Amino acid sequence: MAGSVQDVLEDDIYHGRLPPGARLKQIELERRYGCTRIALRQALEAATRRGLVQHEPNRGYRVRAHDTELAAQILQTRCVLEIAAARMLGPFITDDYLANLTALAEAFDRTPAGAPNFVTGNLAFHDAMLAPCPNRAMVDTIFELRRRVPPSVLREINSEVRVTRLRAEHHDIIAALRARDLDALEAILRRHILP
Repeated sequence: MAGSVQDVLEDDIYHGRLPPGARLKQIELERRYGCTRIALRQALEAATRRGLVQHEPNRGYRVRAHDTELAAQILQTRCVLEIAAARMLGPFITDDYLANLTALAEAFDRTPAGAPNFVTGNLAFHDAMLAPCPNRAMVDTIFELRRRVPPSVLREINSEVRVTRLRAEHHDIIAALRARDLDALEAILRRHILP
């Protein structure tokens, strides 16, 4: 049960339903999640270890305020890993794979930047891009890192100009994959991930 409470808690933090600085009152969260005190404490401790929650002795738990330096370090780490994973994709590039990526990129093009499914559309593209990567531990780590930078932080980074560039870069990624040009793919991913 603690795993599912942890997932819901982290999802609420990630999507801003529990905003930065919010005090996490255990009795309210127990009611909100319909869980036991033990399950909630396990979830809070796990979120604390992941850096999403801060434990204040004798005061309880609070959603950790966003740390722009930490967010930059997470993006740098994700960039290194995503480039390494993308370099393993060569043997798995098929017409169906490219068609799926193109459909996802086109759907993302039509999604307004402020829409709730904007983040999920971007995630869907990257998930599909990395799906054939044989190093699943690397891919899982990439997506764990992605969840450590909440959408509210990304909204601060993603100006209208950058969102337009992100959309175009999805198509550039597809073109580099189609050409099997891994050096071009690396350069595009670096621009795409790092603000």
